[in-house]
Amino acid sequence: MVSCAQATLSDPRLQAVVIEMWYRHLARYKNSLNDVLNSLREAGLSGPYWYDQDGREVIRPEQPGKGKFNKISIRDVDFASTRLKSTKCYEVHGVIV
Repeated sequence: MVSCAQATLSDPRLQAVVIEMWYRHLARYKNSLNDVLNSLREAGLSGPYWYDQDGREVIRPEQPGKGKFNKISIRDVDFASTRLKSTKCYEVHGVIV
């Protein structure tokens, strides 16, 4: 599944990949979550991490009790964390994001 995208995933300009996991699709294409995560790790992306929009921070796998829905694989976690903290906030439909 992910092997066909290995060149793109291995590109050092790619800093992160957000994955919306649907386990039925994994089963349909005879893959597992570990297959996907291993392919991402082979491409130099670590994770899975999650994003806390309220704190604008990367949630590391070892942090218990956080909402963990969409998975994020990140090449440089420190870079991503700094970028999230320094990015300008925007108002969308009356909510600051």
